[in-house]
Amino acid sequence: MQLRNEKAETSTEKAFFQYQKWLWEQYLTYLDKCVMSLSDADANTQVLAFRSLMKCVSLEGKINGDEHTFGVHTYARILRALIIHDRPSKELKRTFENEFLLVFSDIQYHTVSGYGNAWNGMEFLR
Repeated sequence: MQLRNEKAETSTEKAFFQYQKWLWEQYLTYLDKCVMSLSDADANTQVLAFRSLMKCVSLEGKINGDEHTFGVHTYARILRALIIHDRPSKELKRTFENEFLLVFSDIQYHTVSGYGNAWNGMEFLR
């Protein structure tokens, strides 16, 4: 996301920029917590965190004013977390594959194009 001009002139513009910056930091903190929850011992927590993250990926284009933009950076973080996760639950694997990977061509594209080599050797879906 691009933040508004830091060289705001009026006090209202400065306050708006400060609020926007704070809100973006809260969003990033939320993403961090969801990514960490992908490795939670509870399968329901893993699936809930994953679905929440994927919703963020789908909305990031709208946040930036382009609803056709894919949240590439957030999706890359999700994939990295899934690749290094030593014991994802069967429910998480099933959710990833059936609700996203097999359904959306942009997910397929960004999964293979960004992580083709890692994906080929990955045990995640096995």
